[in-house]
Amino acid sequence: RLPDDVSRTKYQAFRRLDEDRMKFWKVALGSVTVMPLRFCGFIGALLLNLCTFTVLEKFITNDVTKNKITRAVMRVCISTTYRLGLYCAGIKIREHDCGTNPRTMTSGTIVANHVSMFDICYFIWSVRPSFVAKESINRTPLLGAAARALSCIFVDRLSKEARYKSADNLQARQQNPPPGVPLLVFPEGTTSNGCNLLPFKRGSFLAMQPVTPVVLFYESADFDMSYEVLPTLTWL
Repeated sequence: RLPDDVSRTKYQAFRRLDEDRMKFWKVALGSVTVMPLRFCGFIGALLLNLCTFTVLEKFITNDVTKNKITRAVMRVCISTTYRLGLYCAGIKIREHDCGTNPRTMTSGTIVANHVSMFDICYFIWSVRPSFVAKESINRTPLLGAAARALSCIFVDRLSKEARYKSADNLQARQQNPPPGVPLLVFPEGTTSNGCNLLPFKRGSFLAMQPVTPVVLFYESADFDMSYEVLPTLTWL
């Protein structure tokens, strides 16, 4: 727990918001009853889908038309899986459209605040965008196939030259977006509690192209869904 004089400063975005309302008995009861079933359902669907991606990727050839069909099937599969994941997590979605609806976008750039691991589940289900991902994901079995199906931009953070090249690739993608594949960027570069914005990284805006902003907010009576300071296993 952060001291009050500190929590009001630059660390406010990382403060837990459920300290006074979390009901530990409900969390404990749910962790041994509902959670195992939902978790197994989500993981099972995810593994099945990732295996499907790996198989479908073998059918990608030099035939552009066949590649489009294969990638379209892969994108529908991943969208369905992550919608199932949101359902298994008990997340109900409410969308408030204040202008351009991201779900109708076929290209362009979406910028959003990053609150939870479920942010990605929502966007993959609703928009099926490409992301900026770590190079290690490209080499990861199963996950790499899913990332390539979404036409992700891979970044090697350990190499300065590779980072510059990735920035150039990002600008090129924004200036000449492929049809049907919008680009999603989290300009804060990390997660917060969803009630405060962190300074944006400049790389998302160097191309000087229009972007569509999306604000994510999670409401829960007992447990805050934000992934800011808790260790991963504790959060799960």
